[in-house]
Amino acid sequence: MKSNSKELITTTIIFPDDNTVYGTKACSFKTFIKETDKIRDIAIKLLKQLENEPRYITNSNSKWPILIKLQNSNFNINYGLNQDGNLRLLKWEDLVYYDWTYGEIRRLNASGIIDGNIKHITVEFLEGLGAAGGNGLEWSAEDCISFIESIITIINFSFKIIEKINIRSSIKIARKNGFESPKDIRNVIERKNVWTLQEIRKLFHTDDILAATYLMGLGFTNKGKYWVYNNNDPSSLKIRAKWLEDEKKMAEEIQNRTLPH
Repeated sequence: MKSNSKELITTTIIFPDDNTVYGTKACSFKTFIKETDKIRDIAIKLLKQLENEPRYITNSNSKWPILIKLQNSNFNINYGLNQDGNLRLLKWEDLVYYDWTYGEIRRLNASGIIDGNIKHITVEFLEGLGAAGGNGLEWSAEDCISFIESIITIINFSFKIIEKINIRSSIKIARKNGFESPKDIRNVIERKNVWTLQEIRKLFHTDDILAATYLMGLGFTNKGKYWVYNNNDPSSLKIRAKWLEDEKKMAEEIQNRTLPH
C-alpha cells in the first residue's frame, strides 16, 4: 500500500458513556484512509459526522486518552515504531496519548508484533487514565547486562565473540525505547516462532551477535536465513526454561534489594 493510496477500513469507536445519538457505547464506520493518516484524527473526524456527536471529545482543546486494538485481538496496541524502524514499548502515560498512523499499525501487524484484523480498528476513548499496573520492579542497566551475560554463558558463545558485543550501548538504546527488562524483550520475540536476524536487529537496534543471543537464549535454532522455535524440541524447551528461571531469580534479587532491611 503506497502512502498516497487509500484503503477501506472499518473503525469502531467506543465512548466512555452512552450519551450518543444511538444510545449506545459504540459506533462503527467504514471509511477510506491513507498510510499517513492518524487513527486518532480519523476517529475524531468520524465522530463529528454524528448528528449529536460527543462534544466533550470533539471540541476538546487537548488530546483525549485512547486505546487502540485490532479486531480479533485480545490486546490493546502498546507498541510504536521510531522513524528508524526501532520498536518502542509504550508505557501507559505515553500509550494513551500516542498518535499511531495507519501505516505504522500495518507494519506492526505485518511484522507479527501485534495480531488481529488490520481492516477493522477499534478506538476506545477513556473516561480517565486510571492505574497502569505493573510489577513495581525496576531493572537497572547493570541488571540487564548481567542477565545477558548469563544467557551468553548458557548458549556457550566464545569469549572472543562476547568481546564483539557492545552490550552497554544496545541496552541503553533498548531502555530508551521502553524495554526496561529482559521480559519486555522476550514478550516481543515470543510473539512469533520464526524470525530473521535482520528483523531482531532492526527492532532492538542491535548487532547480529546480540540478536542471535536473544534468539538462542529463548530456544530458537538457526535454519539458514531463518531462526525457528520448535516447541516439540527438548533442547529448545530446556534453553527457554533456563531463560525464564534466570529472569525470575534476578527479579527476586531486585525485589529483595528494594525491600527495607
